[in-house]
Amino acid sequence: MTEIPSQLQQPQFRFCRIPTGKKFPPLDKEWQNKNNFAYDDPALVNHLINGGNYGVCCGYGQLAVVDCDEQELAHAIEKLPRTFTTMSPNRKLPHYYFIIPELRKKIIFKTDEKHLGELQFQGQYVVGAGSLHPNGSRYAVIDDIPIAAITLKQLLGVTQDFKRTES
Repeated sequence: MTEIPSQLQQPQFRFCRIPTGKKFPPLDKEWQNKNNFAYDDPALVNHLINGGNYGVCCGYGQLAVVDCDEQELAHAIEKLPRTFTTMSPNRKLPHYYFIIPELRKKIIFKTDEKHLGELQFQGQYVVGAGSLHPNGSRYAVIDDIPIAAITLKQLLGVTQDFKRTES
């Protein structure tokens, strides 16, 4: 059974159910606004007991997740305060969890040559730790500490060398 990490077991955070061994799509339509679950909701708990994956819905409780697709972005984010961090088993790149009160939209980070990753927020999710990746490995917690609160100014400061697009 997959267990939701204690850092995410907060009433303000929400989750979506994802099929076992998949990253998308969530099982429930309209998961962004109404068909999502608290960490202890029986529908989610039963899904996890039966081996299902879950997504961490961003935006709820001001939760934002930096989803790194390239090491350049990870190196920049490491300049911020340490925070709860998970890792994708596919490319071995981190997901950094933050509380960012003034954030309003997702931010995409890139250079002229490549896409670096995203700051996931309202209407987005990241696959949760313990979930089974399509390659057969599991998403893992790599920094088992509390979720740090930062300002948007701090985030923009460490990513100033990248192009940013809000969506």
